[in-house]
Amino acid sequence: MAGKDYMPSTVEGFRSWSDNFMTKLTAIGAEDYMPPPTYHELNRLQADYTKKYDLSEVPETRTPVTVRARTNAQDLFKKALRSAIKSFLTYNPKVTDELKVALGLPIHKTDRSSIDVPRTHVILNVKALDYLRLVLQFHDQELTSLGDRKKWKRPYGYNGAYVVYAILPSPPESIAELNLNILATRTPHIMEFEEGSSGKRVYFAICWQNEKGQNGPFSPIQSAIIP
Repeated sequence: MAGKDYMPSTVEGFRSWSDNFMTKLTAIGAEDYMPPPTYHELNRLQADYTKKYDLSEVPETRTPVTVRARTNAQDLFKKALRSAIKSFLTYNPKVTDELKVALGLPIHKTDRSSIDVPRTHVILNVKALDYLRLVLQFHDQELTSLGDRKKWKRPYGYNGAYVVYAILPSPPESIAELNLNILATRTPHIMEFEEGSSGKRVYFAICWQNEKGQNGPFSPIQSAIIP
């Protein structure tokens, strides 16, 4: 599959591929390979995509509006799938070549054994952007000058910055309470929140993640008000 996108580009092809992927992932025990919140979010997005796909395929309900809704749901599902696959499956030593084939994933022969577990902290700065949107800016603790930060590049062998977060009524006692996550592959990263979240406080912690899915040390928990 080298040089070829493993996710089919056609509507029907992606539906078939994603159904197989999620079925096989569930069968092998997905939570043994990725954090439960990540798997649960994939299930939620799949359910939403499937519902909108079905509406867009039935002649009685197929309209430009339902087709557009399906496309938007598919894009969100694809983005989440790519992030989870890259973060937790691609270089996971527990994921054999046979399992990758069953899941519909490519087999990478590149040796990543020399990539170390991240050791440095990520410095995070959270700012309000506009309604329901925050912008995350981050850099490595070893980049001390403003010029260095402007020239930030993801370190070799890293997926990006792994961010855990949660909207909570009071400060969490530990990072374990931050049960949602994203992978930010570049800075700045814009986060969009659901309607009804405005005025609530969201708590964050961040760390580097390498291509084997190994996380470095988390930054201290910080928070921001969702605009």
